[in-house]
Amino acid sequence: VTLEGGLMVRRQTAARYREMGLEELIAADDQAYVDLALRLAREADSRHDLSKKMLEKKYLIVNRADTVTALTGFFEMAARGGEVIQ
Repeated sequence: VTLEGGLMVRRQTAARYREMGLEELIAADDQAYVDLALRLAREADSRHDLSKKMLEKKYLIVNRADTVTALTGFFEMAARGGEVIQ
């Protein structure tokens, strides 16, 4: 479950869930996040189904050169204090 928002980790997680077709794991606000997390904690069948979907679609997000390249660029920019080099 992720709460989409300003933090990079939230945006990345939401993007990966969308790529895998798992939008139902993206909460729009704090209350939706809590509700979704509690529902999955209580409903083993739902949790199992989502886990199965994630395993079936993980190929869409792992070992991707574009992701590695983008993150490398971000970290290099952050190490330079935010300066973008063209």
